[in-house]
Order: sequence, then structure tokens, then C-alpha cells
Amino acid sequence: LQKGLYPIFLPDQSNNLTRKQWTEALHPELMYQFTDKISLKAGLTGQLQQVTNHFNSYTSDLDQHFNNLFPTAELHINKVNINYSEELQQPSINDLQPITVVYSQLFSFIGNPDLKPTHRHNFGMNYFDFKTQSQVYLNLSSRVTVETNSVVRERTINAEGAEVTTPINRNGRFTTYLYAGA
Repeated sequence: LQKGLYPIFLPDQSNNLTRKQWTEALHPELMYQFTDKISLKAGLTGQLQQVTNHFNSYTSDLDQHFNNLFPTAELHINKVNINYSEELQQPSINDLQPITVVYSQLFSFIGNPDLKPTHRHNFGMNYFDFKTQSQVYLNLSSRVTVETNSVVRERTINAEGAEVTTPINRNGRFTTYLYAGA
């Protein structure tokens, strides 16, 4: 065989992936100033999404429409900022493919067109201080993100001993972030 050529072309297992995504968001907020050093912002983010996933000529397109309303909040107390927001992340188009790809006798992948978008709840806190006299700053930042419908890989071993991997939605994943700079 020549390099780059394959003896058998499998059109039903070949990728011609295209995603067209349209997102529109509106984010009204209200702010209330309690004192010179304490303020509160509260708002809602209305989000419309239209997503068209085109896989190949052998598989039907997957059209999805999402309408969401997410709360946002920000509390400023002197040099501390505490915030909350929500967001959606669409699954990878590769994971949504409604096909089975056999990579070898020992490994195959089954796509899942029923995957839901990952919903993230973001909690953050920041502290910033700058000392003019000494030209020193201090920045502390932390974030916790809790997810529902996270996309994870479910791996099973079939009766022949081959591994089969499928993306699925799971709840309860969380990530943390901590930063300190001076």
C-alpha cells in the first residue's frame, strides 16, 4: 500500500461533520448601591440557540433548539467581588454522531445523538488590592463550577473482550480553580 491510501473506504463511518450554531442572548441587569463600598447586581440572561449538526450523507442531520433563562448575581463589598452565573455548553459533534465506528477488533465507539448540553453553575470570588505607596498589588481569585449533564465516556467490555466506548450524560462533576498573585 502507498502511504495515505486505504484499501477499503467505509462511507457510513467517515466524517463530513459540520455544525451551524446561532446563539442570541439578552442580559438585563439591575444594580443597587447600598453604600460607597457595597453594591449588588442581579440579572437574567435569556438565551436562544439553534444548532444544526450535519454528519454525512448516510445519516440524518440533528437539529436542536434551546431556550434558556439563567440568573446572574454579583456582590461587591469593598475589595471583594462574589459572583454567580450559569451557562450551557453543547456536546461535541463527534460525540453526537449516530454511528458505530470500529477502530479495531478490540476497540469501537458508539455515538450518542441523545446527549444533552452540559449546564454549568459558576461560583466565583475575587479580592484585589493595590498599595499605591509601595506599588504592590495582591490578587486572589477562586472559582467553583458544578455541572449537570456532563459528557463522560462509558466504557464496557463486550462478550468478545473488546472495549466499547459511548459518550453519556452524568451529573455531579465539579471543578475548582484558585489563583494568587502579588
